[in-house]
Amino acid sequence: MSKHPVFTRENDEITCHLLPYQTKAKDSEKQISGIVAGRGAGKSIWLSAMTLLEMVQGGKVLLLAQNYKSLKLNLFQEILDRFRECELEPQVSYGDMTIKFGSGMLLGFSYENVDSVRGISGVSLLVLDELALAPQNLFETVNPCLRGTNRKTRIIFATTPRKGTVWNRWFRDNTVEKDLFTATMMDNTELDKDEIELQKKSITDPNAYRQEIL
Repeated sequence: MSKHPVFTRENDEITCHLLPYQTKAKDSEKQISGIVAGRGAGKSIWLSAMTLLEMVQGGKVLLLAQNYKSLKLNLFQEILDRFRECELEPQVSYGDMTIKFGSGMLLGFSYENVDSVRGISGVSLLVLDELALAPQNLFETVNPCLRGTNRKTRIIFATTPRKGTVWNRWFRDNTVEKDLFTATMMDNTELDKDEIELQKKSITDPNAYRQEIL
């Protein structure tokens, strides 16, 4: 969680406050961009900020997370936190996992039921949480949803890396045009030193430490 609001609103003007690596990812000109980082680095905050900015401009967002529970308890709540910071009241359906605001809309799915996105179109922003846990056929299933919109389409992702997965290889694949930004928990200046020390002490396995923290 951020100690300070990600958004402030004054006279209906919304100002976004992000950490340097989050800002670079936000300002990327590539169609595909993402943050690969350890836990606590601020990945969910970046995804939720990008989602709100798209929705208030009338965009249609398709969000996928590793499973339904994670979708509902994590990123869905982060997005609603961003709306609260802006003193905006969206329409929320936990049953359908949708958020509506004006002409903007979010549709939430999980990688467990990724085939359910077939038939959806007009998506201007595809948001992929914990991409390293996604199925190998993700893009061929989901990318067609980006058709039929008059807005610039964009794919953003955030994830902790997973050794040996197809996505770890994809992150390093320079033939795929994308911007990839990296960070560690220590780069998140919103965290207290005590919070960081607690995480360091709780993970004693070197491989787990590199994955989860670094």
